[in-house]
Amino acid sequence: MRLPLLGMIVLLLINLGTDIYLYYQLKKRFASPLPSRIQLISAVCLYVLLGVIVCLPRRSGSEDILLTVMWTLFGYMTVYIAKYIFVIFDLIASI
Repeated sequence: MRLPLLGMIVLLLINLGTDIYLYYQLKKRFASPLPSRIQLISAVCLYVLLGVIVCLPRRSGSEDILLTVMWTLFGYMTVYIAKYIFVIFDLIASI
């Protein structure tokens, strides 16, 4: 399983834009800085997790590493799909 480099860069840029938008919206809407800090910390942790996934050594014929990469990417995208939905509805609501 090879991850296309261009697709990963585009995905990272979209995710970065989503995280920046969420950070500023949380900072603007809440008086407490806690929600924006939690979002920032979770975003950094997810970027580190994605970096680890990409850098994992893949041995040919090893199903364990492939399953680990698959489930980790599934978890990563599950979090970001929820963020995408929030950003889309928030942008529509701001119009």
